Amino acid sequence: MMKSSRLFALAGVTLLAATTLAAC
Repeated sequence: MMKSSRLFALAGVTLLAATTLAAC
């Protein structure tokens, strides 16, 4: 469960970074 939560957090950070790069 904790590993899954960490995976979701990592995916969220990656998505945020991709969105920021796209905005730039």
